[in-house]
Formats: sequence, C-alpha cells, structure tokens
Amino acid sequence: MRNLCKRAYKAITAFALVITMLFSAGIFTPAVTEANDIGIPVTYLMDHPRGEINTHGEDVDAYTTQYMKGGPMEIQWHVGNGWHIYATMSYYVYGITWYYCIDSDDGDIYGWIDGAYIDFYSSTPNYTPITYIYSVGNRRGEIDGNGVYGYTTDYVYYGGAKKEQHKVQDAWHITAKNTCYSHGVTWYECWDTDDGDYYGWIDASFLSFYDERPPATTPKPTEPATTPAPVVQTVIVTEYVTEPATIATEPAITVTETAVAAVKEENNSEISMAVIILIVGAVILLLIIIAILLIVLLMKKSKPAVQNVQQPYFQPAMNRQSNGQCCPECGAAKTDPNSIYCENCGSSFEWQ
Repeated sequence: MRNLCKRAYKAITAFALVITMLFSAGIFTPAVTEANDIGIPVTYLMDHPRGEINTHGEDVDAYTTQYMKGGPMEIQWHVGNGWHIYATMSYYVYGITWYYCIDSDDGDIYGWIDGAYIDFYSSTPNYTPITYIYSVGNRRGEIDGNGVYGYTTDYVYYGGAKKEQHKVQDAWHITAKNTCYSHGVTWYECWDTDDGDYYGWIDASFLSFYDERPPATTPKPTEPATTPAPVVQTVIVTEYVTEPATIATEPAITVTETAVAAVKEENNSEISMAVIILIVGAVILLLIIIAILLIVLLMKKSKPAVQNVQQPYFQPAMNRQSNGQCCPECGAAKTDPNSIYCENCGSSFEWQ
C-alpha cells in the first residue's frame, strides 16, 4: 500500500512538471493574458479569423499599440476597401472593439482596426480553401450585363455561405487582379477602375475584357457597323477612283514617251562622241607617223653631205703635212716606216 501511494505521488508530480513545462513553452496559452511586449490585457484569437475591410465609403485607418495604451492617436496604416486581413488579437478600449490585423495576401502588419469596418467571413469559419487563386496583373474591362453581383471571398475561395459583396451595372469599368475557379464558375476579383471601389468576385461570363472580346458577349463593338460611317467611306473611294483614274492614264503615256525619247537622244549623243574621239585619235596618230618619216628622211639626206665635205678637206692637207706619213683615208699616223698599208683602215699609204 505504501509503495502504491509513492507511485501515485510520483505520477502526479511528473504530470504537474509536464504541465508547467508546456505553459512555460507557450503551448497552452489562456485566452486573456497580460503580454509583456504589449502591456495591455489583449485577447488572443487562436483561430486567426479572416475577413475583409469594409470602409462603408469612409477613410479607415489602423492605429499603433501605443494609442491602445492611452498614448497619442498615431496612425500606422491607411487601409482600403476589400483588403484581405486576418486578426490575431482583440482589445476593447475607447468604447470600441479593436482587432490587430495582418494582410492575408502579403503579410503586411496593419495594426489595430475598428471592428465596425471588418467583415469576418464566418463566426465558425472553415479556412481550408476550395480552390487556388492566380494573379492576372491589372486586366481592364467592362461589366457586360445587368443584375450582376460580385461575391465575397468567403463564398468563392473558402466555400462559405453565398454572400453578395457588391451589385454592378452594365458598362461599368473594372480592373481584375486575381482569378480562380470554384462552384463551376471562373471568377475574377474586381475593383472599379475609376474610383477603386471593391466589387468582389464576379462571374467571368459577365465580364468583357479589352484585350479579348468574344463576339458573342460583346455587342457594343458591333454597333459602329450599322452607322453610316462605311457609306461615307464608299463615296469617298468612288469619287477618287473614277476621276483620277482617267486623268492619270494620259500623263502616264506622255511621261513614258518623253523618257524613251530622252534615252534615245542620250544614246545618239554617246555614239557621236565616240565617233569624234576615234577620228581625232586617228588624225593624231597619222600626224605622229608623218613626223617620224620626215625625221628619218632628213637624217638620211644629211649624212652624205658631211662625208663629201670632209674627204676633200682632210686628205690633201694630211698628205701635204705628213709627206706620206699619214693614211690618206682615215688620217692615222704611220707608225712603221716600212709599212705600206694603214694599220687602222687598211688603205695604202701611197698617194694616188
């Protein structure tokens, strides 16, 4: 019996130790706590309820924790209509229930927002999405149809109750940023292009995008076909085709004949110039040949005259001067007194 009591005591002690460790690790946290880093008794929302900002046409701001503590009214973020948020804490002060909100899409921390401007999707939400959301940038278009509604993210994305977000009218300008498929419908999350109002998720069959307009769903672009604009274009074409056609044919022939004549004249002038150049070249060549012949004839005639003048002049003088010691033909001196013939030209030294 004593051993059984000891074992029970040890089991209770161990269980108490485990519970203490879990609390110290933060696994078990009470709903209301005095957080040291915040300094106010906030209520922690363990399920992080999700929702959207509903400005009701007013300017909505998120405030700092210092303002919740009684400090100056300091704005932390200016939020817009339709922004997706989830709340982590709540706190009641200044007669308002505030929620500490974080952006569901990109994680931006907005701060404390008045609960009157938050539409939570459900009091007992199922936060398991039933589809996937894809970004389409900023795709612009128009509403095509009347009696069209945009629906909440809770219905389209999470499969909650079917709730209308905003009613839209035909030809309203919209900008789609996200798309998804659920409930057998392709949806686009839309904002007003002109003033930024949030319309929610609209059925794609009631949207006419500017970059892709199916003929069956866009009757407006076909309206200009019934206007008299094409008739005016036909009249203009008829006037300018019939008259200028007859005027343009005759000048075309004249221009062609003129061009042909100019080409012929240019060819004739080129031929005439070539003939003139050939004639001038032939004349110059003939004059050169004649000049060369005249020079040759003059040179031949001048040689005998010089020889006839030299022979009678040198021979007697040399013979008389040398007394038979020089050649009567070439005038070379006689080197050998006994020689009869000239060593230079072979002529006889004897005077004939």
